[in-house]
Amino acid sequence: MKLHAAFLNVEKNLIAAGAKDGWENGYQCVAYHSLDLNEERLGIYTGLIRKFCGANRPSQTSITVPELWQGAHIEITVEGIIPA
Repeated sequence: MKLHAAFLNVEKNLIAAGAKDGWENGYQCVAYHSLDLNEERLGIYTGLIRKFCGANRPSQTSITVPELWQGAHIEITVEGIIPA
């Protein structure tokens, strides 16, 4: 599933940047979706947030847009804390 792959890529980048717990170090997430966020897609997205964030619940904004760069279906920006 492409959405799962996007979450894995974000996880890898967070870890590479020093947030050793990946999504669990995130405090804010903004996602732009080029596909309508119907009940099924929103359920999948919410399930992935739960899976990757564990007990952490970052603030979230999800926005549907007409299109994204080069035909992408989702763009995710995550801000996190890098532990000292």
